[in-house]
Amino acid sequence: MSVRWALGPGAVAAGRDMGPVTVVVGGGADDPLAAALPSRPLMASLARRLDLGRFTGREGLIQDIDATITGAGCGYVVVRAEAGVGKTALAASLVWSPQRPCAYHFTWLPGGRSPERARRGLAAQLILGWQLEDQLLAPGRQFPARADDPGWFAEVLHAVAARRDALGAGQASRPPVVLVVDGLDEADGAASGRDTGIPLGLPRAEHLPEGVFVLVTSRFGITLTGLWDATVWRTITVDGEDNLADMRRFLTAAVGSEHPDPKLCAALTAGAIDPDVFVETLARRCGGVWIYLRYVLDEIRAGTRSPADVATLPDGLVGYYLDQIHHWRFLTDSWETTGLPLLATAVALRWPATRADLAESAGLSDTGPVPVWLGERLRPFLDVTRDDRNRPSYAVRHQSLRDLFQPVSGTDERDETRRDTLHEALTDAHRRITSALLDQVRDAPTTSGPPSYAREHLAAHATGAGLLEQLILDPSFLLSCDEASLLRCRVAFTTSQAHAALNAYELSADRSRHQPDAATWWLHVWARKNRCDELAQRCAPTDASAIAWAFWGGSSHLRLTSHGRPMNAVCAVVLPDRCALLVSAGDDGLVRLWDPSSGDLVGSLLTGYDSEVCAVPFPDGRTLLASTGEDESVRLWDPSTGDPVGEPLTGHDGEVCAVVSSDGRALLASAGDDRSVLLWTLPNCLSQQRHATTRR
Repeated sequence: MSVRWALGPGAVAAGRDMGPVTVVVGGGADDPLAAALPSRPLMASLARRLDLGRFTGREGLIQDIDATITGAGCGYVVVRAEAGVGKTALAASLVWSPQRPCAYHFTWLPGGRSPERARRGLAAQLILGWQLEDQLLAPGRQFPARADDPGWFAEVLHAVAARRDALGAGQASRPPVVLVVDGLDEADGAASGRDTGIPLGLPRAEHLPEGVFVLVTSRFGITLTGLWDATVWRTITVDGEDNLADMRRFLTAAVGSEHPDPKLCAALTAGAIDPDVFVETLARRCGGVWIYLRYVLDEIRAGTRSPADVATLPDGLVGYYLDQIHHWRFLTDSWETTGLPLLATAVALRWPATRADLAESAGLSDTGPVPVWLGERLRPFLDVTRDDRNRPSYAVRHQSLRDLFQPVSGTDERDETRRDTLHEALTDAHRRITSALLDQVRDAPTTSGPPSYAREHLAAHATGAGLLEQLILDPSFLLSCDEASLLRCRVAFTTSQAHAALNAYELSADRSRHQPDAATWWLHVWARKNRCDELAQRCAPTDASAIAWAFWGGSSHLRLTSHGRPMNAVCAVVLPDRCALLVSAGDDGLVRLWDPSSGDLVGSLLTGYDSEVCAVPFPDGRTLLASTGEDESVRLWDPSTGDPVGEPLTGHDGEVCAVVSSDGRALLASAGDDRSVLLWTLPNCLSQQRHATTRR
């Protein structure tokens, strides 16, 4: 069936010889839209890793996919299979197909597990391909503030569909808009409020516009409840005849005359091995698992495995991994000290790392056996990419190797012990990486903030190290993490204080985005409100005279009750020991002092007046309370002792209804029913010396 997908008038379709489909990018190096696009060097590395030039088979599955897309209105096509069966190769072959221009995302890419990064990358390709910059972007080709919301990505899809329909008006049929997303099972969990029921926060099938399709690949074992409706499922069976036949065809072409692999052919010739026997034996031992096949072929090309040994390969991919580890453990003297820390560190890291960075993160020197392990022994299990200066970076090649480092139960006891040892090494790697990232965070300039890797992945490494509940109470840690990455770790918390701290962080995040200089302040406020006392204390301002009296301890407010009659005045006072108190006055003729943190009464009740009250700073450093009452006087009190200071200040011919202190001139003002305001000079007011009288 002949089919043509569409990626808009701005798209440039490229064949396998030129790399994956790309789009015209008009911005410079600092263009945020261009920065969100998939990295071409990394995509080229993926093509080499998958050996796409020799991609073979899957014709029936691809025809089925094409028929589904051309015959339906919109929806998902889900291709599921076990690990290592070739899902990524299938997705990449579709992306590289000249007749199938599409937007694409591979979770294998650095940062590709992040739902926010995935949606931004897909959106960037669609916006550029369909020339929707003016409609969907903020000035300067910036993503809008709500770009991390899954709802915005759904709006992008609807805008694309509308643009396609407008350009194709009058045509009998319009080409489908297709998104290819590989590795849905490897995506990070959704942050709070951003879960659509589909990994990566992709829109549900019922929310896709007409003519828009999403082809996703996934392993078995993850919940895809959001995809059950209006979705077509396709399954690649490991031991299915089609899969095994494709593997034999691939091998036959590699050692035959169609697409010969010089190194494989030379190895077979040197060992006097019949190519047909080699093809049949290796296909049978690999059992249809393509990543297993690629590992073995890489070993043969590198000369670390003889093609005559393929008949003795262990059953299954896990058996192959454990057999390799057993070999390294007993035949080399540096597995425990070098090989295992290096491999565990590569498994823990989310981005490719240079040899020096890997060694440093593993706590090793970038000399001695490290180059041998990375360049030879571990090489089949690592992807190598090179920068513009030809410097290599290393990353774990396949998710199945990461799975090996997770503990299991119910298997062979010896295998369980090996897996536990690997998991311990992984935990140690996360601890080292977390410590290094925390150092980067603390040393980062306040103007630029922490490095991007630390910001995006510090929370995940802290979780893997078992340190998250400890660090969640550290404001510098909280304010250095990417919000979405931290909220995804909510399920790791077990204590009430950890949950309260994360709630405080989440509630303060919106204020912090608009007032980054006040981020610690707002975290302090919301920590108080959520009763996360330890975090609040660590965020507390160093100046005790700050408005600490404004905090309250409840989830929304703290009610102070003790007056028997209505209250008519309240103020704050700072004592000589820098402790801040609240002061209230009521119609019961009493004044009370309160601790704003606990809501408890402090000291004795102050009696003798029942109207206004205020704090009066004196030039000698004291702070007194001034009050008024129906006896036509103003009285001064020492809040530390509750004792009156001096004699009542008199001069009004009626009830005194208000009293205030001035700023800067050491004056006290009082107002009465006699329609006058009296100004008192401090501290001379203690001897009844008035500064001025103003009549209303």
